[in-house]
Amino acid sequence: MTDLGSKNGTMVDGAPVTKTHLEDGALLEMGSTLCTVRWLPTPPETPLDVDSATDGGAPAGMSTLMPSYAASLASLRLVMSTGIPILLLGETGTGKELLARGTHAESSRPGAFVPVNCGAIPGNVKVDLRVVSATHRRIDALAGEGFHTDLYARLAGYVHELPGLRERREDLGIVLAALLGERATARSAEAAPIPLTIHRRSIVARDA
Repeated sequence: MTDLGSKNGTMVDGAPVTKTHLEDGALLEMGSTLCTVRWLPTPPETPLDVDSATDGGAPAGMSTLMPSYAASLASLRLVMSTGIPILLLGETGTGKELLARGTHAESSRPGAFVPVNCGAIPGNVKVDLRVVSATHRRIDALAGEGFHTDLYARLAGYVHELPGLRERREDLGIVLAALLGERATARSAEAAPIPLTIHRRSIVARDA
């Protein structure tokens, strides 16, 4: 990468540069534009360019600039419209509730999405529901603490694991925009959407 005398200059991982080789994971800063450089294997059907502004049809939490995670989300979306129970696994803050809300939206079930702490539900309550459960804990560890395997079998009709945010640095803008937009909507029904557009530009390396 060579800076050809730009007005604002170029920084890589916080250091000003004029010419350098970009390593995988490098953070490239050009004026007010931030880029994360990733050298990743990409499935042939993956579009070279992705613009978050044109991804408005995706359910909450379903946007990503990572080709590998996009394939996982595509599989999840096929299950969202069914009645199959979904178990979301991921660390705190990875967007499990966003995906749960997206699942409710795609399911076409009537009524509002209601997050519930299952430990607070009386055992004699009968309800008509579609279960989307989520935890940040390891299920195998819970089994050692008395978590019933038959209950796990009922919850885990389809299991989706969310990567940690440290593994999704290129998606942080998308995640933050979704969270901030949700907060703004909660405060005001007429809140303006977060004006954030994120692009993925791909460079395909070909053998000579």
